[in-house]
Amino acid sequence: MGHSFGGSLTLLLSEREPEIRAIVLFSTAGYSWDRSPELRVRLLAALPHITAPVFLMHAANDYSINPRKALDERLAQLGKAHRLKIYPPIGITPDEGHDLPLRPAIWQSDVFDFLREHGRR
Repeated sequence: MGHSFGGSLTLLLSEREPEIRAIVLFSTAGYSWDRSPELRVRLLAALPHITAPVFLMHAANDYSINPRKALDERLAQLGKAHRLKIYPPIGITPDEGHDLPLRPAIWQSDVFDFLREHGRR
């Protein structure tokens, strides 16, 4: 599980760790995606090597919608098990939208459903 840049690190770790059973990502690269072509390339390159299902979550008013679109499209092209959930805006600003993990009442049932479905082997 990871949030923001921690979500990016979670993806990178997951490409090297086949024992991970499920990946839950909040606002992954929401702030840095549009600012770092190197990060975009590296995250997309990690996806073919990930074996666990991925749950991507963002609020509609996060800093950028580009990472969720690109990661979702690439996972679909690869035929990887994944889910994308875009929640309604949280607050008004991108800062507030990026703070999705601080609002578990919004996402907790979706995360637990995903983990029940994919967390067991």
